Amino acid sequence: MTMKKLTTFLLLIITSVTFGQAIKKNDSETAGHFFTLSYSNNGQIADVIDKFYFSQGSYLPNNDVFTYKQNDLKFNFHYEFLSRSMFSFFGKIGYSERKDTYEVSNVTPANGSMEQNYFNFSLGAKYNLKVDRFQFSTGIEIPYYKISDHTEKLFWDSPSQTIHEHMTTDGGTAYGLNSISSLKFFISNRIFLSTDIAFGLLIFNLGGQSYYVIDYQNPVVAPLPIDPRDASYKKTSITNAELFFGIGIKI
Repeated sequence: MTMKKLTTFLLLIITSVTFGQAIKKNDSETAGHFFTLSYSNNGQIADVIDKFYFSQGSYLPNNDVFTYKQNDLKFNFHYEFLSRSMFSFFGKIGYSERKDTYEVSNVTPANGSMEQNYFNFSLGAKYNLKVDRFQFSTGIEIPYYKISDHTEKLFWDSPSQTIHEHMTTDGGTAYGLNSISSLKFFISNRIFLSTDIAFGLLIFNLGGQSYYVIDYQNPVVAPLPIDPRDASYKKTSITNAELFFGIGIKI
């Protein structure tokens, strides 16, 4: 099931529950403080980040990358206060890293890596409904992303020449407005499993300059370092959905 289909499916569930007759309003047993740890993809920023920083056309050797591995994990901490009036106010923070490793087919032996990390936080509000062990909510949030500098390293060691080099490109920020829908399933009165879907509008302000440096070479055939060049990217984008899966506790 695609992200768009899954988003539509969840929204249809929330709509049907809203107009059903089995809805239970929040009361003293439902209201409280919710703490959640979750794992998610980087769905909202992944495409733009990939295009500007990680596109294979931007690799330092600028040739055939024939082995490619990507590692991209994101972990989040959520806090939510749910009142008796069925409205909740929440905040969440997230951190992730991306590191790609590769080898180059027409330069032997040559291998490299590209890496970057991301920090984000958001504040928002949701309206909640409860049916038995299920709690549904939908609302809006304001997200902010801090994107670190991007670094690529290349190690080229051959019998005739050794070169170790790296290129650093300035990071940036992204911010905007999201729609967010959530589902909690209570295993017990206090422990629950959760899933969230967030998507919306983000404004990206990325890059600035790229710095290319030869760290080591033998024999020396080029000056080091080389002057920086301009490299910036600004974009306003309707994002893909970001999915969160977590476990939490209510107190």
